[in-house]
Amino acid sequence: MKKYLVCAATAAAVFTAGSLYAQGYVVDSVLYSTDFETDVSADFTVAEKATGDNAISFVYDYSTFAQADSGFPTSIPAAPSAAGTKGLQMSVNNAATAVNAIGVYLTAGSFTPADDMLITFDAWINYNGGAAGGSGSTEFLAFGAGDDTSLAAYSGSNYSTSVHDLYSGFFFAHTGEGGAGQDYRYHDGDGTNPTTGGNLGAAGGNEELANLIGQGANELVNNLDQAWLDTFPDTDFATTGYWETAGAPGKAWITYKIAILGGQVRVDLDLPDGSTLQYANWFTPNAGTPMTGLLPYLGCFDNFSSSANPASDNFYLFDNLKVESILAQASAENWNLYE
Repeated sequence: MKKYLVCAATAAAVFTAGSLYAQGYVVDSVLYSTDFETDVSADFTVAEKATGDNAISFVYDYSTFAQADSGFPTSIPAAPSAAGTKGLQMSVNNAATAVNAIGVYLTAGSFTPADDMLITFDAWINYNGGAAGGSGSTEFLAFGAGDDTSLAAYSGSNYSTSVHDLYSGFFFAHTGEGGAGQDYRYHDGDGTNPTTGGNLGAAGGNEELANLIGQGANELVNNLDQAWLDTFPDTDFATTGYWETAGAPGKAWITYKIAILGGQVRVDLDLPDGSTLQYANWFTPNAGTPMTGLLPYLGCFDNFSSSANPASDNFYLFDNLKVESILAQASAENWNLYE
């Protein structure tokens, strides 16, 4: 279910330049790269739903962290994509009992977004408590791309009926400990209306998203859905060090790969057990969503009017961000290589 095989031999014979990826597309050049070992805050624009109750650090040494509450982790290992233990740390809704969101857009002076690009980063979701989290632990990691740097990615508490904040572009979101009724989400929008889209199972008109792990419409919303239990199984957590909460990806390093190509989007997750999850197969965002000039977005949000206790255990880490351009024509010819 979560592992895939791709025959890339044909593509390798065709292309002599660039880096060929298993999905069939070719990376042309690196547009931006940072390991966050030095302060690169000038390369980003911070967006918040409301100021004053969020926190952000661009050079947080996560090797110094130990869970204040009982349980894992006693330390956080280096992210998988490069050496070093400093990263971008964000936290949200730290004290007030009000919903909030914070995120960053890559806006480096030397960075010009390509219409066809691959965004890669490592991410770790930390939450208070043990399996299934503790008091006020449920928050969301958010990732995607947008073109309005004033808008923080935010999804209301009820995915289907809540009013969601404006967003121009697309973003995915998921919890780390399965504490929401709708733990896996997708949104897109044109910046003038509340975000559209729907559950990752293709609600909201995005039928292409039904390709996610081969499931049908309106499925794969909750961490207890079988596909997520199979993807993030109940392991011997003390031995493996990952999947503390069955069906949820928190307290583990995952490498996220977002490919934007020809107005379509694909997301793959490299997991710590060595497998790769096809998180979302090639799909076209809803009509009106801007798909050119997009800036990579990393963030988090809390759509519940409560704060984690202890709040110091709830945060999000991003490390080893890289953005590369994709050779669109070569890639489009080889999408069929993916099984």
